[in-house]
Amino acid sequence: MFERLINISLIFVFIVIGLGALTRLLDAGLGCPDWPGCYGQLIPPDTTEALEQAEALFPQAPVIEHQAWMEMIHRYAAGSLGILVLALTWIAFQTQKPPLLKKLTITLCIVVVTQALFGMWTVTLKLWPPVVTLHLLGGFTTLCLLIALKSLNTSYIKASKPSQNAVSFSTSGSFPKVSGVAALFLLVLQITLGAWTSSNYAGLACPDFPTCQNQWLPDVSINKAFELPNYDDESYLHGRSDAQTRVSIQYFHRLGALLTTIALLFFTYQLLKQSSTSNRYKAYGLLVLLFTQIILGILSAVLLLPLSVALGHNLVAASLLAMLVWILTSNLIHGVHHKEIEHGLIYHN
Repeated sequence: MFERLINISLIFVFIVIGLGALTRLLDAGLGCPDWPGCYGQLIPPDTTEALEQAEALFPQAPVIEHQAWMEMIHRYAAGSLGILVLALTWIAFQTQKPPLLKKLTITLCIVVVTQALFGMWTVTLKLWPPVVTLHLLGGFTTLCLLIALKSLNTSYIKASKPSQNAVSFSTSGSFPKVSGVAALFLLVLQITLGAWTSSNYAGLACPDFPTCQNQWLPDVSINKAFELPNYDDESYLHGRSDAQTRVSIQYFHRLGALLTTIALLFFTYQLLKQSSTSNRYKAYGLLVLLFTQIILGILSAVLLLPLSVALGHNLVAASLLAMLVWILTSNLIHGVHHKEIEHGLIYHN
């Protein structure tokens, strides 16, 4: 049951990330001007009476039905994921799972609760870019924790088999930990830059590739690119940054993509040199996702951010992160002994 719930939760977290991306792309982040309800109701108003009540409560925010539904579907999916995480935590403590697994489930609960708060602040602070960025990163954090939970639980199951005294997950002592962790760091940084680009509506700042505004080095400003916008009570829907700020954000996002690609290619090359068949397959999967992401990033610019391409760019980024975390967590568990599992001790490389 625990393993099945992890798998279901992983499906749900991808759905939630996809719905979150759709909510941003359809400008539905303020489709419901209140939280957790929508115009004071559990579902978006769709009757004459409900619409009149919504107009009376929020005269400054007229109902746009498809945006309201998009926002509420996202909220209900996120709520369902939260229930699954609570169930995972309950089962972990009821079935005497090792302490590390229990700590991971508790961490997941904390992240999900924090995500709910950021979801609320996204609405109440009217899409203020720092909050929107952190909200997106929270979804990716949930994904990483679930992948780590699945890897550790798999190791626990295999090591607990009576026929096995120990299970070795690292088939080679030369697993490239340093380059793997470096690639993960750069990938997380790049996803953060992508979230910052999205929350500042800078995706179309450079509608050409590989140049930006037909220049190899446009007029960019580091200070402007990463300066936190002052908060006020006005909406940040569609962004409020000037042209130079948006170009700067997009430019550094592209620079980050170049550095991340180099790091991932180097890590993949080191993986392919190993004798482990499993690692080779994972390396090929990483390469496929990486080149798919590059193509989608280029198409997003030159095709002026079509919905399907932009959504794919978000989901492949999540898949790329999940694959990298899976490779790292499954390889950094070296030897797990049955007696050590019983005492809740898991040793790492």
